[in-house]
Amino acid sequence: MTRRQAIAASTPFGFGSAGLSVILAVGLLGCGTDGLIPTSIVPEPQRIVSMSPALTETLFALGVGDRVVGVTRLCLYPEKALDLPKVGGYLDPNWEAIVALEPDLVVLMESHAEAERRLARLGIQTVRVNQQKVADILTSFQQLARACGVLSRGTTLRSEVEQSLERIRITVAGRPEPRVIISVGREAGSGHLATVWAAGPGTFLDDALRLAGGVNAVPGGVAGAYPEISMEGLLQLDPDDILDVIPELEADGMGAEVALGDWRGLGSLRAVREGRVHVLGRHSLSIPGPRVAEVVEAFARVLHPEARWR
Repeated sequence: MTRRQAIAASTPFGFGSAGLSVILAVGLLGCGTDGLIPTSIVPEPQRIVSMSPALTETLFALGVGDRVVGVTRLCLYPEKALDLPKVGGYLDPNWEAIVALEPDLVVLMESHAEAERRLARLGIQTVRVNQQKVADILTSFQQLARACGVLSRGTTLRSEVEQSLERIRITVAGRPEPRVIISVGREAGSGHLATVWAAGPGTFLDDALRLAGGVNAVPGGVAGAYPEISMEGLLQLDPDDILDVIPELEADGMGAEVALGDWRGLGSLRAVREGRVHVLGRHSLSIPGPRVAEVVEAFARVLHPEARWR
């Protein structure tokens, strides 16, 4: 049976996508089960499909972007990825499109366990990596590099990012650690706030916040990695700072001042009264890939503006 016949015979497979949707799905849900990685794939893969923006960025950073033949519709960086064939989304892969590209490797996030099983039934080689924490991201560089036959590049990339993170650590060392809420999903530009989704403990952004010299005000044990918090909940937590991460701000053409205006009705919040709500609208802030040091530094610069940045 050919791959095309196999996909046609298989049962449709999909993931539910609700409310907070793709922003959390693509960049912020790098969690899963075992993360087992083959020690080698022979011969070196020449036709690679990437199933997440973070993985696409990592492949290009490793210098194997010329081997990538398919990406998700959410893969927006680097610019060369925009012109590649699309294979659906992070949560709703297009199996037919994947098979049609005849890949010899599909790279997956650790939460893609079911996709890994589906692709295995189609006879397609996969590698599944964990990018949930910053340490996991660093390890994933070498795992993907090994799978692509360029292990030394993975080691080099890891070293470069580690050096950037160490520079940030030294810069913020010994400074007060503000209590912070990271808002990762809300209706921006509405003029008011009803609810926000926040990065909870154990997530990629929580880890980035810690490295940036902050403490997550969202307590442990909350329901879900990105809990929905009411206005009453925000008032109870009353953080020192709010990081309002809106990755789509650039694409929507909305100014940061407009997004910031949504918070002005919450003058009871310390962060609002003291002008410590920070709107961060770069798409890269939701991607746990090779630009992770940029995420940490973006957080650190607004939380510690008095530090000597260079």
